Amino acid sequence: MNRFFAIILASLILLGVGCCHHPITPPTLTPDPQTELRTALATLANAHNDKIKLAFWTSTPLRPIDAPFKPFFTNMATQNKQLLTDLQTWAKQNKIDLTYRPPPGIAGDAEKIMNDRQEKLVRSDDKTAFQHHILIQMYIDYESNLSLCQALLPTLTDPALKSYVEQTAHMYSIGSTEILALLARYKFQ
Repeated sequence: MNRFFAIILASLILLGVGCCHHPITPPTLTPDPQTELRTALATLANAHNDKIKLAFWTSTPLRPIDAPFKPFFTNMATQNKQLLTDLQTWAKQNKIDLTYRPPPGIAGDAEKIMNDRQEKLVRSDDKTAFQHHILIQMYIDYESNLSLCQALLPTLTDPALKSYVEQTAHMYSIGSTEILALLARYKFQ
């Protein structure tokens, strides 16, 4: 990866910008643990849905990807479908609404603007640029969701939910490493 893209990637990571990046609603002065849990789980469910959709699009002629990238996206779809099913099952049993709601106010507006800008970028990309941009955005997204899982784990007492979050954190940790390897292995000009 040339130096320009390394600088851009580092800047994006520091700024917390990424495709499918789902920031948690900023806590209020007196955070309600149940609301925070619902928001975190809805964020994870939304992230699983986004990855499943992205994997689908990369398997179609509309947004095909090169052979070296296919195993990552195929595996991403499989893992996210299973984790989403596990989360939905737990949420149904515990009467937790997984509907994703962007943060209110400026934070929500900023999230919408960021998502629109990223979508416009990848829609206008040629195949090589698409593969490059989506991997960078996926890396940032994986790291963000891994951090969410790590912050969530110490607060959990339910064994089934804790298992789901541990599995999700593991998937994001391994996925981040795989994405970095793809970015390092396949040079983009």
